[in-house]
Amino acid sequence: MYYFRSALIIFGICWQLTESKNLPIYIKPCKRATVAKDDCALESAKIAIPQLIKGDSEYKIPPLSPVKIPRLELNSGPNLKMTLNDVSLLGLDTINVLKMEVDPSKKTVTSKFSNLQFTLIGQYEISGQILVLPISGSGPANITLIDTEFDYVFGYELIKKDDGKEYASVTTSESDFIAKTAQFHLGNLFNGNKALGDSMNQVLNDNPQEVLRDIGYPLAQEVIRNVAFATVSSILSIVPYDALIPV
Repeated sequence: MYYFRSALIIFGICWQLTESKNLPIYIKPCKRATVAKDDCALESAKIAIPQLIKGDSEYKIPPLSPVKIPRLELNSGPNLKMTLNDVSLLGLDTINVLKMEVDPSKKTVTSKFSNLQFTLIGQYEISGQILVLPISGSGPANITLIDTEFDYVFGYELIKKDDGKEYASVTTSESDFIAKTAQFHLGNLFNGNKALGDSMNQVLNDNPQEVLRDIGYPLAQEVIRNVAFATVSSILSIVPYDALIPV
């Protein structure tokens, strides 16, 4: 079991805003009675998500390509610890929406996406074991995940605010992530010992699925979940539910 802690605020969610806003013009509302059965949500998402990735200052959403993350910390207990600082996530601008299902009766939204490549670039620190081999070092990191698919599922509840209108509030948030393969480069491993560092990087790249399991997937899942949660919550917190999914 991995413990992942992200000491980051990708961007603020303006829960304190009490003035409601209209739905952004690039998001198509879907009828509540039929949204669980038709393709309205998927068609809307295919148009809206590229616009959201560009950012929308009115809804406090910054540009998401790249996403800037101050710090990520992965702690799998005594076997492996890794920290990434000053991280840039590249690749969100080329994602494809495969599924977007909204179920008002269950108050859930289920989505699936694909992308050719995601890249995490930052400054790393690592110590412990990977592939039963000792690893240590600090320096520049480049982790590239290739031919990816990821899911994001969230549940919500309706809350009534002071303006008398109901808003959706995210209550549960889950993500999953897979990649066909990956490429890794950790600079300055083993205090700059080039021979050992080159050998370890070769081992990492010769065993991409095992390394993805240990460090790639936990990092990617948490980043995607945080980005998706913050983006969704920014919209839901200030657009009334009846405007999102009208009766």
